[in-house]
Amino acid sequence: SGENLREHPFREINPFLLGIATYEHAKRAGQTYHLLDGFTLHVLADLFYEWEDFGSAFKFYQLAKAFTLQPIELTLSEASIHYALGDLDKAITLLRAKLCGCLKEDPRIHYNLGILYQEKGEEERAEYHLYKAYLLEKENSLFRKVLLDFLWEKGRYGDIEEVLSQIENLTLEDKIYLGKLAFLKKDYTKALQYLQAINSYAERDGIALFFLAWLYLYFKKEKDAAEIFLKEAKEKLSEKEIKDLMETFGLPV
Repeated sequence: SGENLREHPFREINPFLLGIATYEHAKRAGQTYHLLDGFTLHVLADLFYEWEDFGSAFKFYQLAKAFTLQPIELTLSEASIHYALGDLDKAITLLRAKLCGCLKEDPRIHYNLGILYQEKGEEERAEYHLYKAYLLEKENSLFRKVLLDFLWEKGRYGDIEEVLSQIENLTLEDKIYLGKLAFLKKDYTKALQYLQAINSYAERDGIALFFLAWLYLYFKKEKDAAEIFLKEAKEKLSEKEIKDLMETFGLPV
């Protein structure tokens, strides 16, 4: 209503922007209309964030803190701005403030802290928070994927098996990891069964493609298919990675 526009904190804000934010608020709430309120400021900040105007987004997130119904989401957005601007320490400080004993731990906070600590090269802290996010929400495929990627880079294959043994609904990515583990164990039948899932997956894993090339060449004796998978693997992996894999597993160029 017009009265709201004359009240704090709205009177200092361009009413056209408030109109856009109110319309967006209604859309997000699945309503035909929405009356301007303090929570709409959070929506307005989100819009500026989507428009990549981080300065305005940060300004309105600060203003929205007193009114938001989603304080965790607001903090995640603020931290994301600091991350985009390269201030990792400030992002970490904001997120860690949401881990005080008075609040229920949110897996998204741990997930983002894990990513930030990885960026800083603090591997132990990264592992703690990535595991924490996974443990708080085991069936969340995003939290699980980042943890599995972390463990794979460290060569901790047993830990990957333990994580996946607790998952009821395996994703394509999970199956690809199981296929890679089976290949390393020389269980080629199971490896082929799982790794073939990559044919239905858009983000194709270079190492999985290399293992498939090996399986098609030596296990299935289908050279043409092997060459196709090897060609794609070379496009995904660096020359050093390909060289190391060939030296380890003996696949010819």
